[in-house]
Amino acid sequence: MTTRNLYTIGYEGLSSEEFMDKLKSKGIDVLIDVRAISNSRKNGFSKSQLKENLESVGVSYFHFVSLGAPANLRNLLDETGNFNLFSKLYKDRLDNASDVIDELSFLVFENNCCLMCFEKDAGRCHRSLVAEEIIKNAKSNVEVVHL
Repeated sequence: MTTRNLYTIGYEGLSSEEFMDKLKSKGIDVLIDVRAISNSRKNGFSKSQLKENLESVGVSYFHFVSLGAPANLRNLLDETGNFNLFSKLYKDRLDNASDVIDELSFLVFENNCCLMCFEKDAGRCHRSLVAEEIIKNAKSNVEVVHL
């Protein structure tokens, strides 16, 4: 069985150029934005500008708002610093998102994909939890690679 890579990236600390270079170096053809809010104070990372920049280099952009961490969970994490509690509550949400996970699994099977959020450390970001769900649902072997 073929192994597919599923990349993840957080743009915290990266310029738009550095971000694009990382995607290009891995041959990413689909970027999956899993932020709840696709606006950013950081130049080049708001949805419309990001989508335009990606499309100019042949990368498709998909925004899955439903996979974003809701404000109440983000606030809880900020207040407590307890990522384990955040993870448990976020995973409960993912249990009700099987249609979206199915769609993402198909994208990963057909394309070289990268999940994107803000947080630099994938181990402290919900995108790693989304990646885990995709692995559970995958029709092929999927290995997660954090950029």
